[in-house]
Amino acid sequence: MEGGSSKIHKSGQIASVGQEQDMINNKLPELLINRILSLLPTKDAVRTCVLSKRWMNRWTSITQLDINDSDLSYNYNPICSYCQNICIDYCYEYDKYNMTICSECHFHYNHQLTMQDANIYKRHVDIDQESGMKIESGKKEQRFVNFVARVLLLTCKSRSMELERFSLVINNKRDVSLQNTWISSILSGRVKNLRIHSYFYKLPFSPLTSDYLFNCTSLEELELVLHVFSTIKVPTISIHFEHLKFLKLSGIFFNIDSSSDCMTLCLPLLKKFDFKNCNWSSGKDLIVQAPLLEIVSIEQDIEFYNVISHHDPPILSMKFNALNLKEFTYSGCGIAQLIHLFDHNFVSFDSAEITLIKCRQTILATKCLPFLLLLFQQFHQLKSIKFERFDLDLEVLLTKANIPVFSLLSNLELGLVTVELLMDLLHKSPMLKTLVLKGLHNFDKEFLSSAGVPHCLISSLQIVKFEKVNGDKHEMFLAKYFIENGMMMEELGFSIASQRPDKSKVVEEFKEMLYPFKKRSLFIYCFSY
Repeated sequence: MEGGSSKIHKSGQIASVGQEQDMINNKLPELLINRILSLLPTKDAVRTCVLSKRWMNRWTSITQLDINDSDLSYNYNPICSYCQNICIDYCYEYDKYNMTICSECHFHYNHQLTMQDANIYKRHVDIDQESGMKIESGKKEQRFVNFVARVLLLTCKSRSMELERFSLVINNKRDVSLQNTWISSILSGRVKNLRIHSYFYKLPFSPLTSDYLFNCTSLEELELVLHVFSTIKVPTISIHFEHLKFLKLSGIFFNIDSSSDCMTLCLPLLKKFDFKNCNWSSGKDLIVQAPLLEIVSIEQDIEFYNVISHHDPPILSMKFNALNLKEFTYSGCGIAQLIHLFDHNFVSFDSAEITLIKCRQTILATKCLPFLLLLFQQFHQLKSIKFERFDLDLEVLLTKANIPVFSLLSNLELGLVTVELLMDLLHKSPMLKTLVLKGLHNFDKEFLSSAGVPHCLISSLQIVKFEKVNGDKHEMFLAKYFIENGMMMEELGFSIASQRPDKSKVVEEFKEMLYPFKKRSLFIYCFSY
């Protein structure tokens, strides 16, 4: 009887669990369950198939796929237990004995490792020489590949509506054609948001994948962050993404057909354009037709210039037709691509930020000057400008060049700057209200006497902030100049450089310098560390 009651008790428990599972199915709408599963990581959504028979294929109706192999590969710089050098190309790991042996030591000392069970615990580990990443090529990699194939096969079969989002993050090194097959299978259907990241290895798109990409009219967001340079062949002169609102491209070389003079992107709904470390065929123009575009961000870092530095490429042109532009950001050397904002005489946008990086010692300031002057000509109706890391030689050339008047500029933020360029910009900014200085090259006090007083100091300048202040005399000279000539000044601020150990002393020196002006000045002095 006891045994029988035990069986009855267990069967009651099973029935109870089944009823709880039925409660999820019965009380939640089908669409809501699918939405919850779609928000889970894809691996977790697939795991729900073990809950019951009714859940076995429910995950196949999810509308968001997130595939990530980051748990297979990672930054791997193992130290050999014998020679204490970093292992290159491959190594052997002995988990039981907590040993890592490089290929050279394994060859020389193999007779010392022929313990009875050494081969059982010995594991060959491949290392990618360029990226330093561990390459997983064993059972874990095969399980991942099988998982992706199963997910793509079953979701494609059961999907009655378009896929909301597909994300593929690649860290492990594997056959490029296989990864192209995954991407093509998604693009052959309908997907709204496509996100592909391959940080460590090039992922060139096959001709078929490229065709699918440029013919995927359902895309609303596209993010391709690839290793420099991953090639994508452009099949046509003009590319249309009718619904695309966000575009982020990184590490791509666009191979444009030799019979075409340009590549035109027609993006009628695009709001944000993010372009990093991308290049295209020599002698071609990249044209972006985006009437609703509001934000443009262009970046070229050291990795980009290291790749193109093997030859002296001709300067390419990037042209925008974006009458609703509000923000423009550029970071780079300014030597690879000229940037044109179409109909710039009629464009008045809010802000621009220019950061110049020092990519090679051999690059002269004269090569960057045309790039900057072209941008300046298009900034004449800008409201806010931020300049960072200008080379000293370049600042000298800019001072001698004919910088246009920034008739609507109200906010100016400068990195380390010469007083000559500063005064030139102040003279060309008659409506300036706020000035932020993050560093100042040394200069003679007499220069300010001969520079004249810019119109903005008399009519509009209200706030001046000195950042990274070291307490140098030339900083005090300039602060005193603003106090004496700033007729509309409301606030003068000083932020002491973080590396100064005697911050209190610097503050006291500035207060002493400002004391004679306290009685006749109506504006506020602010100090911060």
